[in-house]
Amino acid sequence: MTPKGGVAFSYAIEPFLPSYLSHTNSPSAWLDSSARQPGKAPNPLLAYFAWNNTLHDNEFVAAVEESVTRLTAVAKVQGLLSDHPKALYGNYVDANTPLVDIYGDNLPKLRALKDKVEPSNVMGLAGGFKF
Repeated sequence: MTPKGGVAFSYAIEPFLPSYLSHTNSPSAWLDSSARQPGKAPNPLLAYFAWNNTLHDNEFVAAVEESVTRLTAVAKVQGLLSDHPKALYGNYVDANTPLVDIYGDNLPKLRALKDKVEPSNVMGLAGGFKF
């Protein structure tokens, strides 16, 4: 993809310690308790692609999605990922992932907290997920 303006491609696989989700019965901002499976990471794969030619945006985005789909399938077969459909790690999900898929039943509480603490929505100007 370099001839089309690709400048950097990187993958980081970050295995979590088995104790990572040992707080399964404790309150948490994300990942409802039914999705927490000690010993299985929510999503330890970070894919980073960078390119400088906007004419090929769709191709690069498709390449990112395809490669992540393939690597995720391998990780699932090897038993490294949670098999719960909502076991997603918010820092590593696709930008189009619905908030409810990240935060589950905790989303209404988090929205209420955000409205109370940050009513002017200044952080909403910084990008990222919109509560």
